[in-house]
Amino acid sequence: MQSFHHSWPVSYFFTEVNVIPACLVCSQQVSVVNKYSIRRRCETHHADRYLGLQGQPRREKVKELIAGLKKQKSVLPVAEI
Repeated sequence: MQSFHHSWPVSYFFTEVNVIPACLVCSQQVSVVNKYSIRRRCETHHADRYLGLQGQPRREKVKELIAGLKKQKSVLPVAEI
C-alpha cells in the first residue's frame, strides 16, 4: 500500500484527513491509498470543472479548498501543501 504523497493535493485535489485521503472538492474519501484510485476519482468526478486550471491558479484553488475544509472540519487535522 502506498502512503499519501505530498503532490496529490495540487495534482488531484486530494488531502489527507486523519490518515485517510479525502477529496477537497466533495469531501469523499477513498479506501485504497494509491495514485490510481485518487487520480481516477478526480478525473471522473471533477475533471470538467478543474482540468483547465493549471499552475498558480490551481495551487491557489487548492489552498482555498483546504481552508474551507479546515473550517468545516476544524477538529480534524488536514495536510498542508
